[in-house]
Amino acid sequence: MQIFIKIIYENKRFPLMVKSSDTILNVKKKVQDKEGIPVHQQRLFFSKKQLENRQTLASYNIQEKSTTEISLIFRGMYD
Repeated sequence: MQIFIKIIYENKRFPLMVKSSDTILNVKKKVQDKEGIPVHQQRLFFSKKQLENRQTLASYNIQEKSTTEISLIFRGMYD
């Protein structure tokens, strides 16, 4: 299925092919492959809730054409 990823603060949105059984960590790896954003810098959100790496898209009821948001975390950002 296709979902959309919106990068917060960059006003950028792109499609991503996934399976409902994919874990959030797998989705982050696909984003890294497509956009070059390291997994450890990604925080994914859906309906204003941060998504946990071990959960699946299905567990969050993320469906075809849903949009998830990514917030980028940089080293030292919260030091």
